[in-house]
Amino acid sequence: MRRAIALCAAGLVVVVSASAAQSPGAVLHYPIATRAQLVSGDCGCAPRPESGPELYAVPLPGRPLAVLLRPISEEEFGGFMVQAVDWQMIEAEILAAAVAWPSLTAPDVLGLPPEIRDHLRAAVNEISGFEVFTVAP
Repeated sequence: MRRAIALCAAGLVVVVSASAAQSPGAVLHYPIATRAQLVSGDCGCAPRPESGPELYAVPLPGRPLAVLLRPISEEEFGGFMVQAVDWQMIEAEILAAAVAWPSLTAPDVLGLPPEIRDHLRAAVNEISGFEVFTVAP
């Protein structure tokens, strides 16, 4: 599974990087194609099947790199809220859970440069469809 994710990500990095150069500051994201979409030639316009994880390639600001993110559901978000730890650690754990590739831990997230952490938080909000994180404009 991780090899398939890495191969998909490698194929999208060039496209994502080129698009990121066109729209600085924008939170761009691209859904990762499923096997069924590739085999059928589907443009990706049809709803994704519920069987596999929904992943998105998100370019990093100012860098020719991208990460794979997955949305956080409202139910999963609620599960994080019942933890008895501080808010900064909860947010770090949520962001670590959203990063599908490369694998990150909460301490890794806390060590990210603020501009990357804020960019990824905004992308998770966008792909999740609700405000997982409060992100300053």
